[in-house]
Amino acid sequence: MDDQDKGKIALRIAFIAETKLAIVLTVLLEKLQKDEQNRIDIYCVLEKVLQQDTQGLERRLLKKIITLASNHMTETQEARNELKVAASNTLVTLARCYFSDVMLELVYHLELPEEFIFITLGNLSSTYALKCIRFVGMILKVMISMLALVKDSRMRQAFCGVLEKWSRAVNVYFRNWEKCPFPRMGESQFCKNILPLYCHVTSNWLSCEELQLKQAVIKALGPMMGILLHKKEPQNPIFKEISWLLEQYKEEIDVFHVTKVVSEYFPSEQATDFIEATLGGLLSASPTCVTAAGLWMKIILKECGGAMLDKVPDILAILYRHMPTIQEGSLRQFLVEAVSILAHHHQEAVISSLLSKRLPMDRLSIKALESLLFKGGNERLVRALRKQRTWILLENPKTHHEGVCLLVSLLLRSGLITPEIIQSLLPWVNSPTENQLVTSTAFLPQLGGRLFLGRFSIGNGLRGLFGLAFEKPQQGASLIILELPLG
Repeated sequence: MDDQDKGKIALRIAFIAETKLAIVLTVLLEKLQKDEQNRIDIYCVLEKVLQQDTQGLERRLLKKIITLASNHMTETQEARNELKVAASNTLVTLARCYFSDVMLELVYHLELPEEFIFITLGNLSSTYALKCIRFVGMILKVMISMLALVKDSRMRQAFCGVLEKWSRAVNVYFRNWEKCPFPRMGESQFCKNILPLYCHVTSNWLSCEELQLKQAVIKALGPMMGILLHKKEPQNPIFKEISWLLEQYKEEIDVFHVTKVVSEYFPSEQATDFIEATLGGLLSASPTCVTAAGLWMKIILKECGGAMLDKVPDILAILYRHMPTIQEGSLRQFLVEAVSILAHHHQEAVISSLLSKRLPMDRLSIKALESLLFKGGNERLVRALRKQRTWILLENPKTHHEGVCLLVSLLLRSGLITPEIIQSLLPWVNSPTENQLVTSTAFLPQLGGRLFLGRFSIGNGLRGLFGLAFEKPQQGASLIILELPLG
């Protein structure tokens, strides 16, 4: 009999079960006990029957289904994997209406490591993420207690599968807790239980040579880190582990996968701490660690940068703080690319922050500005800036204002000066900070004396500049203004 015919029979039996559920289940359970040769097919029929509404099922039948399926999953003799898969799938389907009953049976069997118990637990959390939340603490505590018993590679892979999928369920809960009927559970409750497992897996299993186990560990690390990044402590333990964790990577593909997974759950409020910790990896003696640190930073900014608008000044400040310790050109390029990626999400905020840096403008600011202009499709503008020696002028404290004038003039012609940038620079006219004052006095006259641009008035800004030239000549603003023709 081919699979198509078997499927038709299963559907027919499921149809009969709609009105005679108890009778059909009784017959199927008897067949499961007696007909060893066809158990896989019988489980497929049973799963199809259980996909319908089975509320009100007799307790004796419910208990018998759970007992038979769990026994078939944990048989010590050489039972076929296909049978164990069929039994596992049946329990997952039954859990739709009887989740607690199925879960308690699996917890009972967790006293000793068993591959298909782990697999079933993982599939339950994938299918019923929010239903699992009440059991997270209990499951993780049991798993912590059995770490020493999980020794062979295959079992460790299944163990990591549970960590991955239950951690994903917790991250789903963080975003959807209001949909749960029980009181909200705090992030710290989950962090407390996941941290020992995270530390054990990274310390003992991540450095393994076996590819399949390594992949299972990496897949688990992403969502586990997603939980730990919600930890509210000022010194989150996860940040202490990042430099060490980066040292463990042996291939760039490892870094890419775990970082992509982390970015699914990355809380933007942790952006500055995460980037600070990751930048430490750029100082490592290991070339792979250096590459890993750069990739982590770039991928996180690319995937999560859209939610980091209010963090832009802080992120740029961290990058600048690390500049003196990072001298190699290829490593500095990571920082330039990071600024460019951030600018892709928040161009106005990045340009404003770069223009506010100390004078003369440093190499990172110049390279970052050039990079974001080039990647934004403004190759002709970049060539013009180079031809007029704009970057050289910006680096020299004596010619900085000339460089700003050239830069702004060309940006205006290219339509890259937005009302948002102008609005952010207007308050600098009265700034006590020299670099902001000099930048604004060089910047605003380039607008050609126009009183309005879009919906923002700049007349007050220009009037403030001329007033400043006479009120505070010692600050150098008057010299700059007098040198710059309006209109």
